[in-house]
Amino acid sequence: MSDLRPWDAATSGSGGPFADGPGVRVAAPSMDGAQPYRFHRVDEATLELHAGVGPQGRGLGISCGAALFNVRLAIRMTGHEPRVVPFPDPAERPGLVATVEATPGLPPGPQERLLHHLIPPRRRLPVHGPLPADVLADLVAAADEEGATFVPVTGRMAHRVPALAALDLPADDDGAGSHLAALFTRGDGPRDWLVAGQALQRVLLTATAHGLAAAPFSRADLRLGREGPFGYVQTLLALGGP
Repeated sequence: MSDLRPWDAATSGSGGPFADGPGVRVAAPSMDGAQPYRFHRVDEATLELHAGVGPQGRGLGISCGAALFNVRLAIRMTGHEPRVVPFPDPAERPGLVATVEATPGLPPGPQERLLHHLIPPRRRLPVHGPLPADVLADLVAAADEEGATFVPVTGRMAHRVPALAALDLPADDDGAGSHLAALFTRGDGPRDWLVAGQALQRVLLTATAHGLAAAPFSRADLRLGREGPFGYVQTLLALGGP
């Protein structure tokens, strides 16, 4: 969408965590290859995240959530804490996805610095073979920190989740060599999509930190949003080794 910019610095001001405007890294995966969001600087300490024009729904919400996570990391790099208010005015400003206020905080930790450093796309070459248990544990923890659930896709699991039935995996597949995973949320509405996007981006950056290739995985015949034993499937991820 060429009419959308990643950063709108129309509001004048100087100083504060957003003084450099476009210098803040917001690049994030988009579910349709476009960039369906923009950030508007309200003042030196406040940003607004706006949804763009075009198709609404899960894909837009997840893309906005991924960008929101990156902005949260960027704010942490300045020694501030991001305070996020999702959908602050749904009646009057339905396109306003979130406001983000930078409040005084502690210096960023090593893990935050690493994830922020990894935001620019980095190419990884996938290989076959099982993913180490400690890596999977880190990916599960990354999703959990954002309020989502990361579950490796196995044949047994796919047969229990209607949204994944189209994958047609063997029922006896134990997932030992699986490079697919699913992200679940407790609900399936705009706030849940925003949660899923933030979890997706944290998981992708965590995978990159382990040297893994990782990317959202989509197929038209997958019925995302159907409820299953872990909640609602929001997206799939394809994972590879270093």
